[in-house]
Amino acid sequence: MKTHRIYYDDAFEKEFTARVLYCELLPPDVNAGITTQVLGLVLDRTAFYPTSGGQPHDLGKIGDANVLDVRDAGDEIIHIVDLIARTSSAASIGRGVSITCSSTRDNICCRECFKNDMGGQPFPFISGRT
Repeated sequence: MKTHRIYYDDAFEKEFTARVLYCELLPPDVNAGITTQVLGLVLDRTAFYPTSGGQPHDLGKIGDANVLDVRDAGDEIIHIVDLIARTSSAASIGRGVSITCSSTRDNICCRECFKNDMGGQPFPFISGRT
């Protein structure tokens, strides 16, 4: 089961629908800050960027469930969601579900990376400097 990574095609896509390909009950993962049982969902497509290279994962909702973690597992992206998903459409394999991806972490990371790359200075062409 391969997850299509929407963020490669459109980095600004934040609301979309996807089909649940796989759902599994997972134990707590204290190292990731998850202290209760959760669900691991694999979708056919996602705009959620996983934790990678020091960049934190995106947050948001899959159906009514809160996305707690996003993990890269080769061809699949595993979305770790709270157990509210057990009673919502998010846990229904093969069913489409509405998804909202928060860009808060992306925006923070982009601003910080840009600020570091530019030595804390604004774009020269925006400020009129060359």
